[in-house]
Amino acid sequence: MLWPLILFKIPTKKYWIPFSLIIIFSIVFRAITNSDLLNEHHTFSCIGDMGVGAFGAWLIRKEKIGLIFYNLKRYLIVILYLLFFIIFFFRKELFFDVYFFRVIERPLISVIILLVILEQNFSKNSFYKMKNFKIISKLGIITYGLYCLHFVGILFTTTIMREIHLLDDLWSVIIIETFISLIITLLIAKISYRYFETPFLRLKTKFGYKK
Repeated sequence: MLWPLILFKIPTKKYWIPFSLIIIFSIVFRAITNSDLLNEHHTFSCIGDMGVGAFGAWLIRKEKIGLIFYNLKRYLIVILYLLFFIIFFFRKELFFDVYFFRVIERPLISVIILLVILEQNFSKNSFYKMKNFKIISKLGIITYGLYCLHFVGILFTTTIMREIHLLDDLWSVIIIETFISLIITLLIAKISYRYFETPFLRLKTKFGYKK
């Protein structure tokens, strides 16, 4: 609720100030609390992700930054995706055991995902553009629900799988749990879009502005 007010009151050229403060505040909060539960779920712990994404959207408007990603070398793209997959599969082993890495874990992962997004959108040397994957692209319609509600699908799946003892080995977690969580989350997001979000989206025509 505060985010639009912050952007409304501050000039665009100075957006870097609130974005930086939000990221720093989030890191300090994580450093002080140092709790697995709070680090994963608390708004103040996670708001840094939003700050990182906003910072990237602001920076890419600058011509020099845009050119960097437009001309990004393929070997750098390979390194970027290797980092992404290493973190995806070994997040716990890499970050959870050392205090310093626990503190910077979310901001660091956010930066890497931001770089992936910018590479996909602006690089001329991409190996593959996800926008060409039509099924995945269509999911863009329900991404708000996927973002807000994915933990409902994950928690529901892990609870059921724990009850039927299907979380006993690594591959059950990586393959079965991930697949079922995705399916449930997609269903929840579609329901949210159809019955909750669509009525609000229709209101856009009433609140648009004309120059």
